[in-house]
Amino acid sequence: MTVPVTIHDEAGHTVVVPQGPLYFDTIEPLRKTLLALAAGERPRIVLDLSHVETCDSAGLNLMVEVHRTAAGRDGWLRLVAPRPLVSRVLEVTNLTRLLAVYDTVAQAAP
Repeated sequence: MTVPVTIHDEAGHTVVVPQGPLYFDTIEPLRKTLLALAAGERPRIVLDLSHVETCDSAGLNLMVEVHRTAAGRDGWLRLVAPRPLVSRVLEVTNLTRLLAVYDTVAQAAP
């Protein structure tokens, strides 16, 4: 099983919406999408997590990798609407100190 990914190009940023659990064995379509976007010129990526119920270390590592890649190209990764379990994992791992988290896509977008 893999996670379906929807992409919406908006004015000045791209919204990526995975739908399903982010585990080491489901994450490949999301990995390819996010890394390709992060490698672009001034990548501005909004990752909508509202349809992601759970996330393991592979998902967390991917978020950090995309954040670092985007930041190195004068861009950013912003997380939106993590569900309670994902939000808790982000907090426990202190990733909320590295990754910007917003309630809505409108708040995350410039």
